[in-house]
Amino acid sequence: DWDPGGRDTLVFTATDGLWSISVRGGPPELISVGDGTATHLTTSNGGNLVAFASAAEDRDIWRVDLEASARSMEATQLIGSSRFDGRPAWSHSGARIAFVSDRTGDRQLWLSRSDGAALRQITNLRATPMSGPAWSPDDRCIAFEALIDNQMRVAVVELSNGQVTVLTPDGSHERAPSWSGDGRALYVSRLEGGVWRIARRPVAGGPYEWLTEGSGFGALEAPDGGAVIYSRLVNGIPELWRVPLSGGPEEQLGVPLSGQPLGWTVRRGGIYYCYHRDKRDNTFVLAFQSFADGGETALFETPSRSGITFDVSLDETAIVFDRAERSDGDILGLYRTAASLSGPAAARGSSFSRRVPPLQFAFER
Repeated sequence: DWDPGGRDTLVFTATDGLWSISVRGGPPELISVGDGTATHLTTSNGGNLVAFASAAEDRDIWRVDLEASARSMEATQLIGSSRFDGRPAWSHSGARIAFVSDRTGDRQLWLSRSDGAALRQITNLRATPMSGPAWSPDDRCIAFEALIDNQMRVAVVELSNGQVTVLTPDGSHERAPSWSGDGRALYVSRLEGGVWRIARRPVAGGPYEWLTEGSGFGALEAPDGGAVIYSRLVNGIPELWRVPLSGGPEEQLGVPLSGQPLGWTVRRGGIYYCYHRDKRDNTFVLAFQSFADGGETALFETPSRSGITFDVSLDETAIVFDRAERSDGDILGLYRTAASLSGPAAARGSSFSRRVPPLQFAFER
């Protein structure tokens, strides 16, 4: 939409936020991070307000206790709001849960107790999207992925002081981090030649070690520490594969996936995974395949409008998962003021200062 106040300025939306650009030339300016779903942009006659609609998914986090009998196994809501609360991850101690939420605007990492109480925001980044929280073995740090400076990067936040260290170098894209058993390295999905491959990188810095010859995404170290398990698209269908850390051929595992490359996790007892029961409805099944005998067991079913992500406690007594309850939308706005934004937007000279308090509406899809 044209900005009447700027006379020659066009305001537009991209995947990473709202931007403005002058027809007189020069680079575009980022004026608001995280509004990539913005539609129906319009400006006031005075040019001091940009209003837009922004789609949002209402996703909540639930818990299921695996010690319950199959007949009484029921999900209990742990964390919820009218915004996105998802990507849950258990701490190794089982005392806390990390998750991603946009309840304060942009997506950030949050913590809660295992019962869903004592919520605490732990990042404050102008970076979106954000996903993939992964706890270090000592529960002192969390690795995650985020879009930072137009690159998908892996970063680590120290929980004691909130310090964030971006590990991915400029010019590279990395996603889906997970920790080695000794906490000294991260397994990452790194884009190389247009293909996502699995690599191991020291947290303290140093050369990468490629673990897969072909494509791979979302690696997790096997409980015995002798291999990594990851997903690979074969003829458009996600499959689980395994490669020994000591070297050796990659081999396919026989676990069906739901079409979500990260719809699984590995524990000492076996592999937990989810799949779409029937693509004509919105029901997803969480299941388990035993390492001991290869047997498969359906644990429980849950509805979700757009898939689920989940994690299993290390003692394999409980599962936390997210599911989409509905799709919402906000009417948001940005005021033009003489003061500039702080952070990356200020560096670009933005003259839009803040969002208007949102007017929220909800609709069912």
